[in-house]
Amino acid sequence: MSTRPNILLILTDEQRLTELAAYGETPCKTPNLDRLAQRSVRFTNAYTTCPLCSPARASVITGLYPHSHGVTVNTDDIGCNVSELIDSPRLLPRKLGAAGYRCGYTGKWHLGTARGNAFGSGRPAALPSHFGFVGQDFPGHGGGGFGYPEYQEYLRRHGFRHEVTGKLDTEPLTAGVLTGPVESTVPLSVANACGNWLPSSWL
Repeated sequence: MSTRPNILLILTDEQRLTELAAYGETPCKTPNLDRLAQRSVRFTNAYTTCPLCSPARASVITGLYPHSHGVTVNTDDIGCNVSELIDSPRLLPRKLGAAGYRCGYTGKWHLGTARGNAFGSGRPAALPSHFGFVGQDFPGHGGGGFGYPEYQEYLRRHGFRHEVTGKLDTEPLTAGVLTGPVESTVPLSVANACGNWLPSSWL
C-alpha cells in the first residue's frame, strides 16, 4: 500500500474569511468546512497571488505569478494576455501524474474553453482533460454551471428539472429561486461527481 498522502484541493469563489465558522463568529452555517478545518492545517495569515478567479487559479496550477503565466485577468475578459491555459510538464497535474497520482477535477474551471482562444491567438482549447485530469470538463466561467452538459445529464439521469422562479434577467437558466430539491443543484451534482473517484475511505 502506498504511503503517499492523498491530496484534496478545494477552491472556493468569492468567499470571505468571515463566512467560515472555523475562524470565528458568523451567521453562515459551514459545518462541513468546519469539520474539515478541525482535521486539517488552518492558516490565519495567507495571501492570494491575485484577487481574481482565473489568475489565482492559474497560479495554483502553474506555481507562477500571473505576470509569468499570462492569465492576468479573468479569461475572455479584455486585457487577459492568455485566455487558454498553456500546457507544460511543470503544471501541477503533470507533475503529480508523473509521480503516479491520478488527478481528478470537477466544478468551475475558468482557465479555458472548449472553443479555443476568444481573441484569435490560435491557442488550443484548454479544458481539465487536456492537462491530464479525469472527471468533468466544465468550460470557461460556466455562468453558475446551469448549462453544463454534465449537469444537464445529471438532471436527466435523476429525474430532476432545473426550474427557476423570480428570474432576475431574461436568460432561461440564470439567477432566481430554484424550486427543485437540493439534490437538483449544481453544487450537489459536483459533489456527487467527486464521490465517484475519491477514495472510498474519504466518503
